[in-house]
Amino acid sequence: MGRSGVIDQTLAIRNAGPSAVVLRLKVVPLDAHGREVSGLTTTSAYGTEIGNHVIPAAFTDIDVLAFHGPGFRDVADVRVQVEAVDSVSFPAKIRDVVLTERIDAWGDVVSGGVYEQVRLTNRSRDAVAVRVALIEYEDPPPGASQQAVDVQQLGGLVSVPGKGTTTIPGPTRFPDAFVSVKAYFAR
Repeated sequence: MGRSGVIDQTLAIRNAGPSAVVLRLKVVPLDAHGREVSGLTTTSAYGTEIGNHVIPAAFTDIDVLAFHGPGFRDVADVRVQVEAVDSVSFPAKIRDVVLTERIDAWGDVVSGGVYEQVRLTNRSRDAVAVRVALIEYEDPPPGASQQAVDVQQLGGLVSVPGKGTTTIPGPTRFPDAFVSVKAYFAR
């Protein structure tokens, strides 16, 4: 569980190496005693488990995990096995994530509800490739972590210029639940 105002069920991924990588991970859900919670499948919002998420060199990023099946509320931790690591071409000096803002029909930034576009802002000097995920969350029972229940990819791979912005269309379906719109480095 994250602290108040922070996404629950995240996996921190640190790439201490000299080049950007994509990973293929096997994520094993564990209970509070460190025992495997069997019968669950694990997915992620950014596709780290399938080799979709680029982790720049000397960078720490996250992915948002979701657990599916009976007993998913028993998950308190995970064990991660790296099944594959592939080096990929990516700018070397990336230090910031790409920021997202929801833009309504009048060009104003809004915090939720219906919006027409998503503005992507890259604070780094180099252009980067990202994908954008609309992550829908449940309203969990008191004391339980908040589970991502649906992930909608907005468009495809998008290039965001260095020290610049670009906009993409917003979603065609707007969930009633709490959502976050996140850009992640991708290939």
